[in-house]
Amino acid sequence: MTQGERGEHRTIRVALDQETVADSDVEALKRWLEREPGLEPLTRGDAGEQRLRIEVRPAAGAPGTAMGAGSEIVIVLLTLAAQPAVNDLYGKVVDGVRAWRANRRSVEPGEPPEVTVDPPPHDADDTEQDGAARADGEE
Repeated sequence: MTQGERGEHRTIRVALDQETVADSDVEALKRWLEREPGLEPLTRGDAGEQRLRIEVRPAAGAPGTAMGAGSEIVIVLLTLAAQPAVNDLYGKVVDGVRAWRANRRSVEPGEPPEVTVDPPPHDADDTEQDGAARADGEE
């Protein structure tokens, strides 16, 4: 959760499958993550400062509406933290996406869209982060 040398914030990208996503899925998942117990205090700034922001952005190379298909969710890390803390946050995001998919499956017809969670790039001095996780509910 550091600003890079060029001032960029580290991010975790949450991409929903553009072939199966409904317009309401992106905003529903964003709201779910904002209320997720491991993430909510960080978005509100309960510890004195807001540590992350959850945004909807246009997906790279995908046409669509501002809040639907063609969008992705980006977790923007606003404060400084070591790579192990970033990895922990990444795990909380993956768990939150899995919980959302299970909930959506129980309250709406059809399968929820496939979701991929991309970890933030790791610092050169830190432990290497594994690649993207499929948050499909499979263990």
